[in-house]
Amino acid sequence: MIIDITEIEKLARKRRSENLRFIAFLKEKNKRYIDHLVMELNKYFSAEISCTACGHCCTKLRPILAESDIDQLVKVTKMTRSKFKKEYIEMDEEGDMLFKNLPCSFLKNNKCTIYHYRPEDCQEYPNLHKIDFVERIFGIMENYSICPIVFNVIEALKDRLDFKSGSKPADT
Repeated sequence: MIIDITEIEKLARKRRSENLRFIAFLKEKNKRYIDHLVMELNKYFSAEISCTACGHCCTKLRPILAESDIDQLVKVTKMTRSKFKKEYIEMDEEGDMLFKNLPCSFLKNNKCTIYHYRPEDCQEYPNLHKIDFVERIFGIMENYSICPIVFNVIEALKDRLDFKSGSKPADT
């Protein structure tokens, strides 16, 4: 298990083409079985790796915010809705609301100051507990260099499926 984010980022760059082959390799596998393995591995690594001790996602990602998230955060910050939106929110090109700043404005000393009220997108991250892993693999792989849980789940999945770095999808 690797949890050092500098090492994970280095390995992610090194394994970029291997991971593309792995994505193709996964497309040929039983999707329900893959979901089962990923959920099992996620449960294990999530218990071993402390998200609250890491916080790396809060320095690299901006969650999509629902109106219900804004409602909750307005109460917690004791700000008006318009002031909160002006200070913390921006719209992306698809019209989604996102936090403006990276790292997250609510990250202090590597801890989330609104942890119990954090947006649903943050609560769900890194989304490895959901079905349809193979269909979501490109989005998940964007988190391979960001989240130690994702990194370790993917690497363990390669081992469990006996994927060799030189494997080609046709060999399976």
